[in-house]
Amino acid sequence: NETDTSTCNDDDVLFNFTILPDKFQEDISWSLKQKSGEIIIGGDLSSSKSADENSLVFTYCLPDNDNTYYELKLEDDYGDGICCDWGNGKLWVQWDNKLVMNETGFTSVRTIYLPPSLVFASLKLNITTINGENDVIIWQIRNAFQRVLVDGIVNGNCNYLEEWSLPANECLTFVIHNKVSNDGLTFYEISWNDKVVQSRGKEKVIEKVRMGNCDNQICSEGYFPFELDILTNSSLRDLKWFLKTQSHIVLFGYDKYTLAHEHFYHRQCVPEGCLILQLSNVYSTGGIVNYNADMNGTSLVNTEINGGINEHYFRDCLISECEDGFTLLQFEFETREFPDQLVWKLMNSSNDTLIRGDNFTDFFSFRHNEYCIAVDECSTFVVSGYGDTFFTLRWSNESHVGTGIPGYFNNSYNIFC
Repeated sequence: NETDTSTCNDDDVLFNFTILPDKFQEDISWSLKQKSGEIIIGGDLSSSKSADENSLVFTYCLPDNDNTYYELKLEDDYGDGICCDWGNGKLWVQWDNKLVMNETGFTSVRTIYLPPSLVFASLKLNITTINGENDVIIWQIRNAFQRVLVDGIVNGNCNYLEEWSLPANECLTFVIHNKVSNDGLTFYEISWNDKVVQSRGKEKVIEKVRMGNCDNQICSEGYFPFELDILTNSSLRDLKWFLKTQSHIVLFGYDKYTLAHEHFYHRQCVPEGCLILQLSNVYSTGGIVNYNADMNGTSLVNTEINGGINEHYFRDCLISECEDGFTLLQFEFETREFPDQLVWKLMNSSNDTLIRGDNFTDFFSFRHNEYCIAVDECSTFVVSGYGDTFFTLRWSNESHVGTGIPGYFNNSYNIFC
């Protein structure tokens, strides 16, 4: 909480920010953020009142540990800071009752990181585009909390060179892709702490480079970070994806990919064990989608989907074992607008029903079923219903059927026949 005292708990440290604005303090805003990007305190100075009718003072007790740092950022909408035509301002920052900044002004933006003992590393980026007048190169650098630290756009036939100082204990990810076309050539070189991490011509649709301290994961014990980058090539209203175990959905995304040539990023800590990533673009109305996925060292790089269903396994996902002479049949489906219309069953060669499912009531719900079937006997799987239905059918760990069916349907599949 904001406080006007100089004492904090033993695990906290006192942050004090004092500013003497110019005559237009309403142009100035400031924020103090955690490394995750969450704003702790801040705002514009128009609503702030000075205790001594000159300076504005803000104090706060903040947690202080090795895994925490803070970003103090000041911005002036007019671009003249607190100096000089409209008054000579000044600003001070104290950390743990020690003066760490004492300045007479800034222009548009001023950023500092706290605590002052924080170690920084230099990050240099050089991007060159050649023979691609229509190319629009989008890039960003984000930390482990999905927070974008810096980003930018480089047009065709241009050269871009920039350098930043960023906290050295961060795990940073550099992502680059071409928003419009791949007519020209794109070369880039990125250096971290004066060492070249990557220097190459961009060959893939989406490229990612990690640098910094990436040994420490931010997930709890028994969980791992899952990351998914999706690059749409045109309007993709039919694109959906699920990250699921054998019994329930862990993450999902649908009805949001409506922008052409856009990069979407998803990250979350997920439980260890069997996980299946399923992406569907059944009607292929939006063209090819490129995506990268990564979980605990298992990576998919620039995979494409252009209609149908793609499935990827991030562990051994067989939870049932069958006796000799039998193999596991797995059926997974998503109920949609008309779940009560969906009926499925597995029949043997005598048309006896071995297992079936019906009377579903949950909309947009994922279901998983499995059954051991004889490898020397003909079996038939039947699924019927109304509306869009997405399902996969697997047996022998080899055969896969992925289907999206609109309207009324009644499909049957022969297995070992």
